Amino acid sequence: MTSSTSSSIPEAENSDRISGMPDDVLVHILSFLPTTISAKTSILSRRWRFLWAYAPNLIFKTDDDVDSDIVYRVMLLRRSENINTLRMTGCFPCTELQFDTWIAYAVMRDVRNLDLWVSGCRILPQCLLNCKTLVDLRLTNCSVIPEAGPICLPCLKNLHLIHARYESDESLPHLLSGCTMLEEFVLMLDEDSLSCYNISSPTIKRLTVHFHFSDSTSYECRLVIDTPALGYLEICDHFGKFAPLIDAEIHLEE
Repeated sequence: MTSSTSSSIPEAENSDRISGMPDDVLVHILSFLPTTISAKTSILSRRWRFLWAYAPNLIFKTDDDVDSDIVYRVMLLRRSENINTLRMTGCFPCTELQFDTWIAYAVMRDVRNLDLWVSGCRILPQCLLNCKTLVDLRLTNCSVIPEAGPICLPCLKNLHLIHARYESDESLPHLLSGCTMLEEFVLMLDEDSLSCYNISSPTIKRLTVHFHFSDSTSYECRLVIDTPALGYLEICDHFGKFAPLIDAEIHLEE
């Protein structure tokens, strides 16, 4: 008597585990992808057609061949009420009107994290400077910090200003005065900047200042730091401008 054995693939290995996941889990996974990539999942099936539109994050990169028309179409098709993160990186091309429109769109949807690197420097719109939900703000090569006007960012904890422009020496203190919960501040400077940087805040715990001055630039500036809650300080000179340092005073008192 002979017996035959048949090999079969276990049911767990032969099943579509992704399709078995609830929509909330799939949307959470899609939220980590660049928006143009997650939108391509709409061709998979009827169920996937609009899942990407519920992702709370909008992530656009110029490396993904994204232009302003695509951004507008995505914003029109979105079905999620709120925005957790809006990120535009890679010197994203846009006009001043587009810049203001996209920021207003995000602020109206209670954005929490904003990371912008777009072409050209622009005065930050009032809606951004008075956003009640913003927790993390990162601006690269695109912002002009005003010296006056209302500023109220009551939830902002992390602020990164990368090669920003300032209307006057009063711009930075004015901005920080409206960030009453700020804990981390990263400031990167170049030669087209101020004569004095006054960093004053009772709440900042981590402070990073990087100087990016070219070797051919003859430039003098003062850095004034008044941060009683500070626990971490990093100051970096990338081009040796501190080499002829004449005077430096650091007082640490309890």
